[in-house]
Amino acid sequence: MRVGIDDTDSKDGMCTTYLAALLQKKLGGSQDPALVRLNPNIPYKTRGNAALALTLDGDPKAAVLAEVRRLAHVHSPNTQPGVAFLAETSKSSQRILTEFYRRTVSEHVTIDDAQEVANKAGIEVIGLNGGRGIVGAVAALGFTKDEPHTWELLAYRSPENCGKKRRIDEESVIRMDSLALDTFGNVDPESGRVLIAPHGPDPVLYGVRGLSREAVEEADNMVSAFEPVEFKQVFFTNQGTDAHLRMKKLSEVLPYDNVCAEVVVSSSARVLSGGHVVLGVSDGSGSLDVAAYRQSGRLRDVLKGLGSGDRVVICGGVGKYVKTINLEKIGVLSLEEKMVRRAPVCCGKSMTSAGSGKGFKCKKCGKKAGDKQVSVRRDVLPGWYEADVGARRHLSKPLIR
Repeated sequence: MRVGIDDTDSKDGMCTTYLAALLQKKLGGSQDPALVRLNPNIPYKTRGNAALALTLDGDPKAAVLAEVRRLAHVHSPNTQPGVAFLAETSKSSQRILTEFYRRTVSEHVTIDDAQEVANKAGIEVIGLNGGRGIVGAVAALGFTKDEPHTWELLAYRSPENCGKKRRIDEESVIRMDSLALDTFGNVDPESGRVLIAPHGPDPVLYGVRGLSREAVEEADNMVSAFEPVEFKQVFFTNQGTDAHLRMKKLSEVLPYDNVCAEVVVSSSARVLSGGHVVLGVSDGSGSLDVAAYRQSGRLRDVLKGLGSGDRVVICGGVGKYVKTINLEKIGVLSLEEKMVRRAPVCCGKSMTSAGSGKGFKCKKCGKKAGDKQVSVRRDVLPGWYEADVGARRHLSKPLIR
Protein backbone atom coordinates (compact mmCIF):
# COMPACT_ATOMS: atom_id res chain seq x y z
CA MET A 1 0.00 0.00 0.00
CA ARG A 2 1.20 3.49 -0.83
CA VAL A 3 0.98 6.07 1.96
CA GLY A 4 1.34 9.85 1.78
CA ILE A 5 2.00 11.99 4.87
CA ASP A 6 2.34 15.74 5.38
CA ASP A 7 2.32 18.46 8.06
CA THR A 8 3.43 16.73 11.25
CA ASP A 9 6.09 19.20 12.43
CA SER A 10 5.97 22.58 14.16
CA LYS A 11 8.39 25.35 15.04
CA ASP A 12 9.07 23.41 18.25
CA GLY A 13 10.40 20.32 16.46
CA MET A 14 9.57 17.04 14.71
CA CYS A 15 10.11 16.34 11.03
CA THR A 16 7.84 14.45 8.65
CA THR A 17 10.88 12.77 7.07
CA TYR A 18 11.72 11.31 10.50
CA LEU A 19 8.22 9.91 10.94
CA ALA A 20 8.32 8.42 7.45
CA ALA A 21 11.76 6.91 8.04
CA LEU A 22 10.54 5.29 11.29
CA LEU A 23 7.54 3.82 9.48
CA GLN A 24 9.85 2.53 6.74
CA LYS A 25 11.94 0.74 9.37
CA LYS A 26 9.07 -0.58 11.49
CA LEU A 27 6.60 -1.63 8.79
CA GLY A 28 8.90 -2.96 6.11
CA GLY A 29 8.91 -0.48 3.25
CA SER A 30 9.51 -2.31 -0.01
CA GLN A 31 10.61 0.67 -2.11
CA ASP A 32 12.57 3.88 -1.69
CA PRO A 33 10.52 6.52 0.16
CA ALA A 34 9.86 9.80 -1.63
CA LEU A 35 10.63 13.23 -0.16
CA VAL A 36 8.55 15.86 -1.96
CA ARG A 37 9.23 19.58 -1.51
CA LEU A 38 6.04 21.55 -2.11
CA ASN A 39 5.32 25.08 -3.37
CA PRO A 40 7.76 27.32 -1.44
CA ASN A 41 5.55 30.42 -1.81
CA ILE A 42 2.60 29.13 0.24
CA PRO A 43 2.38 31.20 3.45
CA TYR A 44 1.13 28.31 5.60
CA LYS A 45 3.74 25.82 4.43
CA THR A 46 5.29 23.58 7.08
CA ARG A 47 8.74 24.35 8.48
CA GLY A 48 10.44 21.86 6.17
CA ASN A 49 7.84 22.23 3.41
CA ALA A 50 8.09 18.52 2.63
CA ALA A 51 5.55 15.72 2.17
CA LEU A 52 6.50 12.04 2.15
CA ALA A 53 5.32 8.96 0.28
CA LEU A 54 6.00 5.34 1.26
CA THR A 55 5.19 1.92 -0.12
CA LEU A 56 4.52 -0.34 2.87
CA ASP A 57 3.79 -4.03 3.17
CA GLY A 58 0.37 -5.42 4.13
CA ASP A 59 -2.35 -3.17 5.54
CA PRO A 60 -0.46 -0.52 7.54
CA LYS A 61 -3.32 1.93 8.17
CA ALA A 62 -3.70 1.38 11.92
CA ALA A 63 0.05 1.42 12.57
CA VAL A 64 0.60 4.52 10.42
CA LEU A 65 -2.17 6.49 12.10
CA ALA A 66 -0.93 5.43 15.54
CA GLU A 67 2.56 6.75 14.77
CA VAL A 68 1.20 9.99 13.29
CA ARG A 69 -0.92 10.59 16.40
CA ARG A 70 2.04 9.75 18.65
CA LEU A 71 4.65 11.92 16.95
CA ALA A 72 2.85 14.75 15.15
CA HIS A 73 2.85 18.09 16.95
CA VAL A 74 -0.94 18.40 16.97
CA HIS A 75 -0.71 20.54 20.11
CA SER A 76 0.27 23.33 17.72
CA PRO A 77 -2.75 24.88 15.94
CA ASN A 78 -0.64 25.32 12.80
CA THR A 79 0.18 21.61 12.58
CA GLN A 80 -2.59 19.93 10.60
CA PRO A 81 -1.47 16.41 9.61
CA GLY A 82 -2.83 14.67 6.57
CA VAL A 83 -2.48 11.00 5.64
CA ALA A 84 -3.41 9.41 2.30
CA PHE A 85 -3.79 5.68 1.63
CA LEU A 86 -3.76 4.19 -1.88
CA ALA A 87 -4.26 0.43 -2.14
CA GLU A 88 -4.07 0.06 -5.92
CA THR A 89 -2.73 2.27 -8.69
CA SER A 90 -3.97 2.22 -12.28
CA LYS A 91 -2.50 4.15 -15.19
CA SER A 92 -5.40 6.58 -15.11
CA SER A 93 -5.18 7.18 -11.36
CA GLN A 94 -1.42 7.68 -11.56
CA ARG A 95 -1.92 10.19 -14.37
CA ILE A 96 -4.37 12.14 -12.20
CA LEU A 97 -1.98 12.05 -9.25
CA THR A 98 1.05 13.11 -11.29
CA GLU A 99 -0.83 16.08 -12.66
CA PHE A 100 -1.87 17.06 -9.13
CA TYR A 101 1.71 16.73 -7.87
CA ARG A 102 2.92 19.07 -10.62
CA ARG A 103 0.22 21.60 -9.77
CA THR A 104 0.89 21.42 -6.03
CA VAL A 105 4.61 22.06 -6.39
CA SER A 106 4.07 25.04 -8.69
CA GLU A 107 0.69 26.65 -7.91
CA HIS A 108 -1.75 27.22 -5.08
CA VAL A 109 -4.15 24.32 -4.46
CA THR A 110 -6.75 23.82 -1.75
CA ILE A 111 -7.94 21.04 0.53
CA ASP A 112 -11.03 20.75 -1.66
CA ASP A 113 -8.79 20.26 -4.71
CA ALA A 114 -6.93 17.48 -2.91
CA GLN A 115 -10.17 15.81 -1.81
CA GLU A 116 -11.51 15.87 -5.35
CA VAL A 117 -8.33 14.24 -6.70
CA ALA A 118 -8.40 11.66 -3.90
CA ASN A 119 -11.96 10.70 -4.80
CA LYS A 120 -11.05 10.28 -8.47
CA ALA A 121 -7.94 8.23 -7.73
CA GLY A 122 -9.50 5.98 -5.07
CA ILE A 123 -7.48 7.41 -2.18
CA GLU A 124 -8.62 7.35 1.44
CA VAL A 125 -7.59 10.56 3.18
CA ILE A 126 -7.56 11.28 6.90
CA GLY A 127 -6.94 14.73 8.31
CA LEU A 128 -6.16 15.72 11.88
CA ASN A 129 -6.43 19.10 13.57
CA GLY A 130 -7.92 20.65 10.42
CA GLY A 131 -6.24 18.32 7.95
CA ARG A 132 -4.52 20.83 5.71
CA GLY A 133 -1.77 18.24 5.27
CA ILE A 134 -3.92 16.11 2.98
CA VAL A 135 -2.87 18.43 0.14
CA GLY A 136 0.77 17.41 0.45
CA ALA A 137 -0.10 13.81 1.33
CA VAL A 138 -2.07 13.33 -1.90
CA ALA A 139 0.50 15.26 -3.97
CA ALA A 140 3.33 13.07 -2.66
CA LEU A 141 1.61 10.00 -4.11
CA GLY A 142 1.89 11.61 -7.55
CA PHE A 143 5.67 11.90 -7.39
CA THR A 144 7.46 8.90 -8.91
CA LYS A 145 10.89 8.20 -10.33
CA ASP A 146 9.49 9.01 -13.78
CA GLU A 147 9.60 12.66 -12.65
CA PRO A 148 12.89 14.61 -12.51
CA HIS A 149 14.51 13.60 -9.23
CA THR A 150 17.66 13.60 -7.13
CA TRP A 151 18.54 11.80 -3.90
CA GLU A 152 19.10 12.75 -0.26
CA LEU A 153 20.54 10.75 2.61
CA LEU A 154 19.33 12.02 5.99
CA ALA A 155 21.09 11.17 9.25
CA TYR A 156 18.93 11.41 12.38
CA ARG A 157 19.98 12.38 15.89
CA SER A 158 19.51 10.42 19.08
CA PRO A 159 16.42 11.77 20.89
CA GLU A 160 18.46 13.08 23.83
CA ASN A 161 20.39 15.42 21.50
CA CYS A 162 17.41 17.02 19.74
CA GLY A 163 17.33 20.73 20.51
CA LYS A 164 21.06 20.86 21.28
CA LYS A 165 23.76 22.28 19.02
CA ARG A 166 24.63 19.87 16.21
CA ARG A 167 28.15 18.48 16.42
CA ILE A 168 29.48 17.74 12.95
CA ASP A 169 33.10 17.67 11.80
CA GLU A 170 32.91 20.56 9.33
CA GLU A 171 36.35 19.81 7.91
CA SER A 172 35.10 16.36 6.89
CA VAL A 173 32.17 18.00 5.06
CA ILE A 174 34.46 20.40 3.21
CA ARG A 175 36.70 17.50 2.23
CA MET A 176 33.70 15.45 1.11
CA ASP A 177 32.43 18.36 -0.99
CA SER A 178 35.74 18.53 -2.87
CA LEU A 179 35.70 14.80 -3.64
CA ALA A 180 32.03 13.89 -4.10
CA LEU A 181 31.40 15.57 -7.46
CA ASP A 182 27.90 14.10 -7.90
CA THR A 183 26.60 15.83 -4.78
CA PHE A 184 25.46 19.43 -4.39
CA GLY A 185 24.58 22.06 -1.79
CA ASN A 186 27.15 20.90 0.77
CA VAL A 187 29.21 24.05 1.26
CA ASP A 188 28.82 27.71 0.30
CA PRO A 189 31.88 28.33 -1.93
CA GLU A 190 31.82 32.05 -1.18
CA SER A 191 31.74 31.94 2.62
CA GLY A 192 32.91 28.37 3.27
CA ARG A 193 29.81 27.82 5.43
CA VAL A 194 28.70 24.17 5.77
CA LEU A 195 25.12 23.77 4.54
CA ILE A 196 24.22 20.12 5.18
CA ALA A 197 22.93 20.66 8.74
CA PRO A 198 19.59 22.35 9.57
CA HIS A 199 19.33 24.83 12.43
CA GLY A 200 15.99 24.00 14.06
CA PRO A 201 15.08 21.62 16.90
CA ASP A 202 14.10 18.80 14.54
CA PRO A 203 15.74 15.34 14.70
CA VAL A 204 17.76 15.70 11.46
CA LEU A 205 21.51 15.84 12.10
CA TYR A 206 22.50 16.42 8.46
CA GLY A 207 21.51 15.64 4.89
CA VAL A 208 23.65 14.87 1.84
CA ARG A 209 22.09 15.63 -1.56
CA GLY A 210 23.24 14.12 -4.84
CA LEU A 211 22.42 12.76 -8.27
CA SER A 212 22.17 9.08 -7.32
CA ARG A 213 21.73 6.78 -4.34
CA GLU A 214 25.33 5.64 -4.75
CA ALA A 215 26.59 9.25 -4.78
CA VAL A 216 24.94 10.21 -1.46
CA GLU A 217 25.90 6.95 0.25
CA GLU A 218 29.54 7.29 -0.80
CA ALA A 219 29.62 10.95 0.22
CA ASP A 220 28.06 10.13 3.60
CA ASN A 221 30.90 7.73 4.32
CA MET A 222 33.23 10.77 4.28
CA VAL A 223 31.21 12.78 6.83
CA SER A 224 32.15 12.55 10.50
CA ALA A 225 29.95 13.57 13.43
CA PHE A 226 30.87 14.15 17.08
CA GLU A 227 27.53 12.80 18.30
CA PRO A 228 25.75 9.46 17.79
CA VAL A 229 23.52 8.91 14.76
CA GLU A 230 20.29 7.06 15.55
CA PHE A 231 19.82 5.84 11.97
CA LYS A 232 19.97 6.98 8.34
CA GLN A 233 17.50 6.90 5.47
CA VAL A 234 17.88 7.53 1.73
CA PHE A 235 15.04 9.26 -0.15
CA PHE A 236 14.47 10.04 -3.79
CA THR A 237 13.31 13.63 -4.04
CA ASN A 238 12.38 16.53 -6.28
CA GLN A 239 14.98 18.76 -4.65
CA GLY A 240 17.34 20.50 -7.05
CA THR A 241 15.19 19.83 -10.13
CA ASP A 242 13.35 23.14 -10.84
CA ALA A 243 10.15 21.07 -10.73
CA HIS A 244 8.27 24.12 -9.44
CA LEU A 245 8.98 26.44 -12.39
CA ARG A 246 6.51 26.88 -15.30
CA MET A 247 6.86 29.10 -18.38
CA LYS A 248 4.14 31.75 -18.34
CA LYS A 249 3.29 35.16 -19.71
CA LEU A 250 3.31 37.90 -17.09
CA SER A 251 -0.43 38.40 -17.55
CA GLU A 252 -1.01 34.74 -16.59
CA VAL A 253 0.86 34.88 -13.26
CA LEU A 254 -1.37 34.12 -10.25
CA PRO A 255 -0.78 34.47 -6.50
CA TYR A 256 1.80 31.99 -5.16
CA ASP A 257 2.92 30.89 -8.65
CA ASN A 258 6.45 29.77 -9.53
CA VAL A 259 7.26 30.97 -13.03
CA CYS A 260 9.77 31.57 -15.78
CA ALA A 261 9.10 34.32 -18.32
CA GLU A 262 10.99 35.82 -21.24
CA VAL A 263 10.83 39.57 -20.76
CA VAL A 264 12.36 42.91 -21.70
CA VAL A 265 13.79 45.22 -19.06
CA SER A 266 11.60 48.32 -18.89
CA SER A 267 13.30 50.38 -16.18
CA SER A 268 16.63 50.76 -14.44
CA ALA A 269 17.31 48.94 -11.17
CA ARG A 270 16.32 50.55 -7.88
CA VAL A 271 18.23 49.77 -4.69
CA LEU A 272 15.95 49.63 -1.65
CA SER A 273 16.79 49.87 2.03
CA GLY A 274 18.42 46.69 3.22
CA GLY A 275 20.24 46.21 -0.08
CA HIS A 276 17.38 44.66 -2.03
CA VAL A 277 17.37 45.43 -5.78
CA VAL A 278 14.19 45.81 -7.87
CA LEU A 279 13.92 45.98 -11.67
CA GLY A 280 10.91 46.59 -13.93
CA VAL A 281 10.20 44.12 -16.77
CA SER A 282 7.48 43.55 -19.39
CA ASP A 283 6.64 40.99 -22.05
CA GLY A 284 3.88 42.59 -24.12
CA SER A 285 1.14 40.97 -22.06
CA GLY A 286 1.90 42.73 -18.79
CA SER A 287 4.50 44.31 -16.53
CA LEU A 288 5.93 43.30 -13.14
CA ASP A 289 8.87 44.03 -10.88
CA VAL A 290 11.66 41.53 -10.30
CA ALA A 291 13.42 41.57 -6.93
CA ALA A 292 16.77 40.18 -5.82
CA TYR A 293 17.04 40.28 -2.05
CA ARG A 294 20.19 40.89 -0.06
CA GLN A 295 20.59 37.18 0.74
CA SER A 296 20.63 36.22 -2.95
CA GLY A 297 24.11 37.68 -3.40
CA ARG A 298 25.30 38.01 -6.98
CA LEU A 299 21.79 38.31 -8.45
CA ARG A 300 21.65 41.87 -7.11
CA ASP A 301 24.72 42.82 -9.14
CA VAL A 302 23.20 41.27 -12.26
CA LEU A 303 20.02 43.33 -11.89
CA LYS A 304 22.03 46.48 -11.29
CA GLY A 305 23.95 45.81 -14.50
CA LEU A 306 20.82 45.57 -16.68
CA GLY A 307 19.09 48.42 -18.50
CA SER A 308 16.07 49.21 -20.65
CA GLY A 309 15.77 47.02 -23.73
CA ASP A 310 17.82 44.10 -22.42
CA ARG A 311 16.16 40.72 -23.01
CA VAL A 312 16.22 38.20 -20.15
CA VAL A 313 14.50 35.08 -18.82
CA ILE A 314 13.45 35.49 -15.20
CA CYS A 315 12.66 32.57 -12.88
CA GLY A 316 11.16 32.88 -9.42
CA GLY A 317 8.05 32.98 -7.27
CA VAL A 318 5.36 35.45 -6.30
CA GLY A 319 3.44 35.99 -3.09
CA LYS A 320 -0.15 36.87 -2.31
CA TYR A 321 -0.07 40.05 -4.37
CA VAL A 322 1.17 39.56 -7.93
CA LYS A 323 3.39 42.61 -8.15
CA THR A 324 6.90 41.25 -7.75
CA ILE A 325 8.69 38.08 -8.84
CA ASN A 326 11.25 37.05 -6.22
CA LEU A 327 14.20 36.05 -8.36
CA GLU A 328 15.85 32.63 -8.12
CA LYS A 329 17.80 32.69 -11.38
CA ILE A 330 18.06 34.82 -14.49
CA GLY A 331 19.21 34.18 -18.04
CA VAL A 332 20.58 37.22 -19.89
CA LEU A 333 19.72 36.67 -23.57
CA SER A 334 20.84 39.93 -25.19
CA LEU A 335 22.00 43.39 -24.16
CA GLU A 336 21.09 46.68 -25.78
CA GLU A 337 24.09 48.71 -26.91
CA LYS A 338 24.54 51.57 -24.46
CA MET A 339 25.80 54.80 -26.03
CA VAL A 340 27.00 57.89 -24.18
CA ARG A 341 27.98 61.40 -25.38
CA ARG A 342 31.69 61.90 -24.90
CA ALA A 343 33.89 64.91 -25.64
CA PRO A 344 36.48 64.43 -28.44
CA VAL A 345 40.16 64.95 -27.62
CA CYS A 346 42.14 67.78 -29.22
CA CYS A 347 45.59 69.17 -28.42
CA GLY A 348 45.99 66.49 -25.79
CA LYS A 349 42.88 67.46 -23.82
CA SER A 350 39.13 66.83 -23.94
CA MET A 351 37.24 69.50 -25.87
CA THR A 352 34.61 71.50 -24.00
CA SER A 353 30.96 72.06 -24.86
CA ALA A 354 30.36 74.89 -27.35
CA GLY A 355 26.79 75.28 -26.11
CA SER A 356 23.53 73.42 -26.35
CA GLY A 357 23.36 71.58 -29.66
CA LYS A 358 26.61 73.20 -30.91
CA GLY A 359 29.00 70.34 -30.29
CA PHE A 360 32.45 70.82 -28.79
CA LYS A 361 35.32 73.32 -29.08
CA CYS A 362 39.04 73.06 -28.29
CA LYS A 363 40.10 75.76 -25.84
CA LYS A 364 43.67 75.79 -27.17
CA CYS A 365 43.31 75.92 -30.96
CA GLY A 366 39.63 76.76 -31.38
CA LYS A 367 38.83 73.70 -33.48
CA LYS A 368 35.18 72.61 -33.38
CA ALA A 369 33.70 69.12 -33.52
CA GLY A 370 30.28 67.48 -33.37
CA ASP A 371 28.95 65.14 -30.70
CA LYS A 372 30.76 61.88 -30.29
CA GLN A 373 28.74 58.81 -29.29
CA VAL A 374 30.70 55.90 -27.86
CA SER A 375 29.58 52.42 -26.81
CA VAL A 376 29.96 51.71 -23.10
CA ARG A 377 31.12 48.33 -21.81
CA ARG A 378 28.31 46.61 -19.88
CA ASP A 379 28.80 45.30 -16.34
CA VAL A 380 26.96 42.05 -17.07
CA LEU A 381 27.44 39.48 -19.84
CA PRO A 382 24.93 37.16 -21.56
CA GLY A 383 24.48 33.87 -19.69
CA TRP A 384 22.73 32.37 -16.69
CA TYR A 385 23.06 33.53 -13.08
CA GLU A 386 21.63 32.12 -9.85
CA ALA A 387 21.28 32.97 -6.18
CA ASP A 388 24.17 32.12 -3.88
CA VAL A 389 24.13 28.53 -2.59
CA GLY A 390 23.02 29.47 0.92
CA ALA A 391 20.02 31.42 -0.41
CA ARG A 392 18.69 28.81 -2.85
CA ARG A 393 15.40 27.07 -2.38
CA HIS A 394 15.27 23.30 -1.97
CA LEU A 395 13.72 22.93 -5.41
CA SER A 396 16.15 25.17 -7.33
CA LYS A 397 18.36 23.30 -9.78
CA PRO A 398 22.02 24.37 -9.56
CA LEU A 399 23.39 25.72 -12.84
CA ILE A 400 26.42 23.44 -12.55
CA ARG A 401 24.09 20.47 -13.16
